Amino acid sequence: MRLTVQEKQEVIKIVEGSELGVHQTLLRLGIAKSTFYKWYKAYLDQGMVGLEPKPPSNRRQWNTIPEGEKTLVVELALEYSDLSPRELACKLSDTRGVF
Repeated sequence: MRLTVQEKQEVIKIVEGSELGVHQTLLRLGIAKSTFYKWYKAYLDQGMVGLEPKPPSNRRQWNTIPEGEKTLVVELALEYSDLSPRELACKLSDTRGVF
């Protein structure tokens, strides 16, 4: 569940004013300490703007194979169906320069 900017600010105020301590207060609120401290740092550094949701990054996931390479692997696998996956990988890197 995502909290609004106002709800995040309210959590920060509750924790700051609590007599229980940060850990106990966050346990009762059901919020992870790491999440709270991320919000708190952003709030101290940038004020309310720091609590606004960030847009998702468009970075490519590290373990995805580009479509062109997927197609190349499938074509090569169909052409050399007698090769094992290891042999196919060697053939792909030797002949097509794909690693």
